[in-house]
Amino acid sequence: MLERLDEIDWASLEHAYGSAHDVPELLRTLLAPNKEERDEAFYELFANIWHQSTVYEATPYAVPFLAELILSTETPDKEGVAHLLAVISAGVGYYAVHASDGDDAKKWAKILESKSKNLTEELKIEEAVVEKVREACEPHLELLLPYLRNRDSEIRDSVATAYSFYPSRRNEFLPEMRAALSIEDDEERRLSIQESISALESDA
Repeated sequence: MLERLDEIDWASLEHAYGSAHDVPELLRTLLAPNKEERDEAFYELFANIWHQSTVYEATPYAVPFLAELILSTETPDKEGVAHLLAVISAGVGYYAVHASDGDDAKKWAKILESKSKNLTEELKIEEAVVEKVREACEPHLELLLPYLRNRDSEIRDSVATAYSFYPSRRNEFLPEMRAALSIEDDEERRLSIQESISALESDA
């Protein structure tokens, strides 16, 4: 399991808190028999390779290993791994979130200028990272289908949201999403799943 982790130069990649040197050990810890250790690893991964909807340079490199964990019979908490893969699949760039309107864009432009950086260039770099994340996640999206009906409503929601970012797969995912919606009993999640369905339908 995860035997190819060390083929990647994680220390040269960045996540939300700098060097991604810690990522391989965190991924391995998701196989630990001790739940507290696994929970701590999930906590870290939900904060560094994905952070409040945003993704980073190291993120796409972790995706194949998350898929491997979902497929493995050795993984104790597949739900947690699927949840992480789902939110990563829908990830966006930091500045795309935080510098999205006029005032925020001006603020971040000044901050970046003080660091000899340019907001427009940083946004382009982010777009390339997000594209790599989408490309890394797309082959593994079908692994998330069972989790559209997971007992955890947040996981159900995260999978539906993820699928809304992949219009090329709408014919595959829309029937499953509609079926999940038909049995969804959480009103807030119903609205969110319906929004994801509508996003795919409108993009047709």
